[in-house]
Amino acid sequence: MPYKLIDHTADIGIKVNAKTLEELFIDSAMGMFDIIGHHNTGVDQKVEISLKSDMLEDLLHDWLSELLYIYETDNIAFLKFKFRKFDETHLRATAYGEVVEPENAKTEIKAVTYHKLKIKKNKKGYGVEIIFDI
Repeated sequence: MPYKLIDHTADIGIKVNAKTLEELFIDSAMGMFDIIGHHNTGVDQKVEISLKSDMLEDLLHDWLSELLYIYETDNIAFLKFKFRKFDETHLRATAYGEVVEPENAKTEIKAVTYHKLKIKKNKKGYGVEIIFDI
């Protein structure tokens, strides 16, 4: 797995390391959906996402929050992502997934938090810790 679960009092988190920022965003989304716990068997839904933000951390937060919002409103659990534009303040992506039954979720994530949310560049690429309110 490109991420690992981390302990956090009353919440849950992931630590993600990736070679590129795009991979960091994708792996963060994959980790969030793994925590939610739907096991997709196919990809029959496609959603276009376009976001702008002043800071990279805000963009990551908004990316995960948007995916979570779509999951909560349209019951789509995402499995695959493709970026058409990506820089430190703007992204355009297509998210692919399938409609799932929310009652079959393993964990309910209420929100993506800003707690400890700092993207760090390291010798292998990028790393981040993300805490989810459950």
